[in-house]
Amino acid sequence: MPTMIGHVSQERYEPIITRGREPVELQTRSPFDLGDLALKSSRCGRTAGSSA
Repeated sequence: MPTMIGHVSQERYEPIITRGREPVELQTRSPFDLGDLALKSSRCGRTAGSSA
């Protein structure tokens, strides 16, 4: 009898978890990537001490 994790076999569980990690990592990393890009773009064309 196969080892069950919840209602799925361990054989089926492993690929599900592996496939699910990529979108979770992307979702976690995206706000930081967007924030870094925003900081870079807000600095473009401005010098220290200048007023808009």
